[in-house]
Amino acid sequence: MQQDNSLAEKILAELETIIYNDDNLTQFDIIPVLENNTNRSPVLYEDHNLGLEMWCIKHVYAYIHSYLLSVRKKLKWNLSQFDIKKINKSLLGGVLLQPDVSTYWNMRRDLIETNLIKVDKELLLTKLVLSYKSKSNEAFSHRKWIVKRILKNVPACNIDEIHRLIVQELLIAKVACQKENNNYHAWTYKLWWIENVSDLTLKSTIVKKEYDLSLNWVFFNVSAHSAFHYRQRLLLLVHACVPANDNYFKCYKQFLFKYLHFTSNSVDLLLPFLLEDIVPKSPDDYLNLFCLLLFELLNTCSELNKHYPGHEAVWYHRRFLVHTILQTLYK
Repeated sequence: MQQDNSLAEKILAELETIIYNDDNLTQFDIIPVLENNTNRSPVLYEDHNLGLEMWCIKHVYAYIHSYLLSVRKKLKWNLSQFDIKKINKSLLGGVLLQPDVSTYWNMRRDLIETNLIKVDKELLLTKLVLSYKSKSNEAFSHRKWIVKRILKNVPACNIDEIHRLIVQELLIAKVACQKENNNYHAWTYKLWWIENVSDLTLKSTIVKKEYDLSLNWVFFNVSAHSAFHYRQRLLLLVHACVPANDNYFKCYKQFLFKYLHFTSNSVDLLLPFLLEDIVPKSPDDYLNLFCLLLFELLNTCSELNKHYPGHEAVWYHRRFLVHTILQTLYK
């Protein structure tokens, strides 16, 4: 047992040294090496990629689990009696090897809130975890908690820094979606950040960009219900936050001519043409929404049905579109 503990401590020390000294680490993975046939370290590090051979995981994790459980209940009472560096090192190994154990993340938050460990490496740590387990809800939750702490120190007027952080988080979620295309937690994480942008101009820019990008995604990942749900929420956000004078009429003009036989160049005549006598009091507020709903229903769904006839996700999407059109009319 002592030998196993010594090996585990050495491996954890190596992992910590690499993570705390390389800000450009790209990913972490478990290497399927089942036996230790050499005397070299099971920690592999090359070209900003970190790996750990499989044979040693049971020894390392048994040590981590036993040690952290022994200090967990006492940790909040008297921190001075513990070796914080050892706890931090063990927690780092714990979240890498078993990222779905919420206790490890909660213990890290306790240490961060008491300023015993810094947040500057937490984003890198969660990025490594998500490169290995892209559906880890605990890692996404911890990352959200960390970025929210960072944003508290960013003035609301510093739009460029806020934009940079949001783009960074959307990219992390995008990479996770690419690893698992029906990754509910990643799509939800993207949506959470977009919905919570307070600056309307910035929000409008991000929503329009993400909405246009999502079309390509659903065409190549038609089984990803989460991606369709993401696109549906973005569609409603376009209606809520994109200004009426920044409408989609020009973008979808050819589509309107082809499918609806609407031949006028006047935007003002589009809604009366579509709704006949049921024209809303503020038609501009609904122009983007109707253009997008009709484009999705008559063009996107039709094209998807050609390539994937009878596919369940497409029909669920059609149901949402028809329901939203009718709901909007009744309003």
